[in-house]
Amino acid sequence: CKFCGKVFGNDSALQIHLRSHTGERPYKCNICGNRFTTKGNLKSSLKMHYRTHTGERPFKCKICGRAFSTKGNLKTHYGVHRANTPLKMQHSCPICQKKFTNAVVLQQHIRMH
Repeated sequence: CKFCGKVFGNDSALQIHLRSHTGERPYKCNICGNRFTTKGNLKSSLKMHYRTHTGERPFKCKICGRAFSTKGNLKTHYGVHRANTPLKMQHSCPICQKKFTNAVVLQQHIRMH
């Protein structure tokens, strides 16, 4: 790599790596317009993006049955079920004073006002 000196076994791996330096994102999603460095990233992002339109939530909590669109969201949710761990309602809505356990959920709530 002419930017950092990293060595690659083939030219295509080098080309993908170079995009991390140049910011080039040649693959575009036709639905949302987001751009990606590799076709693989485009496909995985599209799969998650489609879930926002279809409402698909394939990751289900084994404890309470609540479903989520990503594995990461389910993993975060499991924290709610930790034994003897009281929920800390640290994030308060400045409009209605409703309290939330995390800032992301609070921001989603504020957009609803």
